[in-house]
Amino acid sequence: MTTFKLKNIGLIEDSEITLNDLTIICGQNNTGKTYITYSIYGFLSMWKDIVDFNLSNSYINELNDNGFCSIELKDFNDSVKSVLENLSKNYASMLGNVFSVDDDWFTDSSFNVEIDNFSLDLSLAFESTMTSSKKDVLQMRKNEDSDILEISILNTKKQLPRFILEQAINKALGEIYFSKYFKNPFIITSERTGISLFYKELDINKNVMVEHIVKNKGNDINPFQMFEEAISRYAMPVKHNIDYTRELGESVPKQKSFLYGDREIAKYFTDILQGSYKVVNKEVYFMTKKNKKQIPMYFASSATKSLIELYFYIKHTAKKGDLLIIDEPELNLHPDNHRKITRLLAHLSNKGIHVFITTHSDYMIKEFNNLIRLKHRINDKEKIMKKYGYKEYDILDYSRVASYVNNSGELANCPIDDMGMEVETFDYVLNELSSSMDDIFFNIEE
Repeated sequence: MTTFKLKNIGLIEDSEITLNDLTIICGQNNTGKTYITYSIYGFLSMWKDIVDFNLSNSYINELNDNGFCSIELKDFNDSVKSVLENLSKNYASMLGNVFSVDDDWFTDSSFNVEIDNFSLDLSLAFESTMTSSKKDVLQMRKNEDSDILEISILNTKKQLPRFILEQAINKALGEIYFSKYFKNPFIITSERTGISLFYKELDINKNVMVEHIVKNKGNDINPFQMFEEAISRYAMPVKHNIDYTRELGESVPKQKSFLYGDREIAKYFTDILQGSYKVVNKEVYFMTKKNKKQIPMYFASSATKSLIELYFYIKHTAKKGDLLIIDEPELNLHPDNHRKITRLLAHLSNKGIHVFITTHSDYMIKEFNNLIRLKHRINDKEKIMKKYGYKEYDILDYSRVASYVNNSGELANCPIDDMGMEVETFDYVLNELSSSMDDIFFNIEE
C-alpha cells in the first residue's frame, strides 16, 4: 500500500494517510481535508514528470553514439527508497504550483511518500513512444517477464537534447517501477457546481488578457507578466476540473469507458436525478425522465450540476485501476440520495475504480456500514436486500475500506471491522441533537 505523510501544508500540521480501495475522510469544516486531497492529487498528477533515477551519463552517451541502449532494471532495485525520498522532496518544493499560491506558504512543509513491501513486477510489459512534430523520435520497450528496458532513437539524423532523453527515460523507469502504486487520478472538486455553470466564462487566458489590458489602461502591455498571471489563477485540481468540464460537449463523449454499458450505474443516476444528460450540438443538456424535456445546464438544478462530471467520467473516461477523488459527493443532494450515491461509489469500488472521498454526511457513513454488514450471513437476507433495494455488487469488504477523521490538522484512523466504522465526529453531534430535542420536548409546559 501507498502511504502519504503531510506536515505543515495549509491547515494540516501532521497527518498520515494510507489509501485503500475505498478511502473516506470525515471531519469538521476548515480542518484541512481539501489540503490533503489537493496535495495527493497534485502528486499523482505530476510524479511521472519529476521522478529522477539519477541516470548514469553512459546511457545517454550510448544512445547518442549508437542510437540504442539497454538498461538492466535490477541496477535500480537498491535505489528505490532514495528515488522516493528525492521525488517527495522535489514535489514538496512545487506545492505552490499545485495550490497556485506563493512558495512562501510552504516554506516549512513536507510531503513524503512511502510504499509498504515494495516489489517490482517484471511480468508486465511496457512500451512508450515519444513524438515530435507528428513523427516518432524515441521508443522504449520492456517485454513481458524481461528485466531489460530497450531504448531506441528512431531518427538518428537528428540528435535529441540530453535533458529530453533523461526526462523520457526517467519517466519510463518511473512507470515500470511505480505505476502499480501510484494510481491515475481524476478529481471532482467541491467547486464543481460553479464550474458546471460558469465554465465558459472561466477561460483563463481570455480573462487574464482582458484584466491585464484594463489594469494597464492602454499603457504598454507586458507579455511576461500576462503569462505569469495566466498560470497562477486556480489551484491545479480546480483548473483540471475546469478543463474537463469545458470538453464535455466535444471530445469527452467521443470516448467510451470500460463502464460505458453498465446499466446499474445508469439506473443510479436516473434514480438520483430523475433524468439523464444528453449532448446536443456540442452542448450538454439535462433530459427529464418524466417528459423527456431538454434543459440547458444553466437552467438545471444544483444537483444536476453537481453530478455532471461524475456521470461523464464514469461513462466516457474511467479506466480500470483509476483513483477517483471526490470532495463531498453528497453536495446538493437530498439525504435519500446520499444513500444512493454511497451505493454507486461502492459499486465503482467493486468494479475496479479506487475511490477517495471527503464527506460531511452521516447518512453516507451509515449506508457504508450497511453495505459492510451485508457481508455477514443474515436471516432473510434476500428479502431484506430486496425490500431496501440493495444489490450484491453493493456489498463491501471492510478490509478494502480505510476511514479517517480529520481534527485540528491531524488525521486519526476510525475503528473499522466487519460491523462497519465508528465516526465519533458524527456520533457526538447526533447524540447532542437527540439530547437537546428530548430536553426541549419533555419540558414544554402544557
